[in-house]
Amino acid sequence: MFFFYSLLVAILASLLDLTAAADNYDQCYFGAGYVGPQSLLPCLPANDTENGYSWCCMAGQNCVNQACYDAKSGMTYQYGCNDPTYKDKNCPIKGGLDRGSD
Repeated sequence: MFFFYSLLVAILASLLDLTAAADNYDQCYFGAGYVGPQSLLPCLPANDTENGYSWCCMAGQNCVNQACYDAKSGMTYQYGCNDPTYKDKNCPIKGGLDRGSD
């Protein structure tokens, strides 16, 4: 009986860890203060960058040098980064493009 109790506790603990990981994903932004969807993910791990920030691409698409590549459409695009101020050098420069309605 002790074995089954220990097994149940281990399973529940692993499920809690998975839930916490899903809740603490690295948030990306498409402009200063503009929160991106959860499917927008950083391209580089935090320890691979100078300030811990990276440009972001949609899940399942390819990260290239500060841009993203959608193999299905053949398009290269820039989307966002995980710096909420959007001032880090790894954030794609968008010039005067509209980042959403104010």
